[in-house]
Amino acid sequence: MSTSNFSGTITKKIWTLLSRLTICISLGITASALTAGSAHADYEFCNKTSYVLKTAIGYKRGNAWNSRGWWILYPGQCESVIEGALDQSTYYTFARSVYAHAGGIKYFAGSHRFCVNENEFQVDGRGDCDRRGHVERRFAQIKVGSARSWTTSFTEPNDFDLEEARIAGVQRLLKDVGKKSRIDGLMGKKTRRAIISSKRKYGLAANDQLTNDLFSKLVSEASSIQQDTGYNLCNETSHQIWAAIGYEAQKDLVTTGWFKLDPGKCTKAIKDKLRAKVYYTYAEAEIGRKKISWGGDHFLCTMDNRFTINGRSDCEKRGFMNTGFLKVETGAKAGWTQTFSEQN
Repeated sequence: MSTSNFSGTITKKIWTLLSRLTICISLGITASALTAGSAHADYEFCNKTSYVLKTAIGYKRGNAWNSRGWWILYPGQCESVIEGALDQSTYYTFARSVYAHAGGIKYFAGSHRFCVNENEFQVDGRGDCDRRGHVERRFAQIKVGSARSWTTSFTEPNDFDLEEARIAGVQRLLKDVGKKSRIDGLMGKKTRRAIISSKRKYGLAANDQLTNDLFSKLVSEASSIQQDTGYNLCNETSHQIWAAIGYEAQKDLVTTGWFKLDPGKCTKAIKDKLRAKVYYTYAEAEIGRKKISWGGDHFLCTMDNRFTINGRSDCEKRGFMNTGFLKVETGAKAGWTQTFSEQN
């Protein structure tokens, strides 16, 4: 069995700025061939992080490209994603943390484009993702050579083993639902008491066993909290919309986009409790040769591709576009939902 490890770091300054965005930054990736691993899996993913992960794989069979997902991996869990002896020398992998967690999304990604969907998917081909109703994501390349079995592990700088990751994962989810919790991967007295208390609350056997039922209940509660907070953008039109948002962060104004909104769908542009009292939004849709937009007279910086831009001045001098955003005063509310309709 051969293995590869994904790990990454992010600077404190950048993380502080972007921690509340659903699209933040891809974690760095390192891969190495080891000799340890499970004897069962032919291609296996292992989650050695404190986050619940959504994982996907891409590969080529003959002349056809394919991508498949999602496998939901609780911390400390491994899952077979390809059964049978491997018949390719190169595979491509992608993972991200689920929305239930507080803070920004953690990405384990690379530079190779594949198509994904929000729900469980199997997509043929890797081009024209948006046109075909998919979302493009950048996968990491994993060269397995002639190996017939392989394990890819997703890791954090803490370098948890599987048991420590499982403990750290519960600790993180306990923190996500509002409990004081130190995320260190150690089963101390406070962690043990919090686990027993939570299992009793959820109607589970009141012991310190880290069961999948406990993870499921904690994820469900954390997801409900996230649903009631943050900034949601909703599309009530019959057209696909691309949206951007601006807000104050660290005494600077940040704009980020583009968020893809399918008809009748919503997306969370900002996670966690809102901190600013004023936000700025812009959206547009193309209908044949005509473009319609939802904006205002507050000009902020944007660009054609996905972006996060600091500052609102000298947009054109810095190579960006000047775009008129709508000012939205949310007050002190923890959550806000804005809809784009054909009437507004």
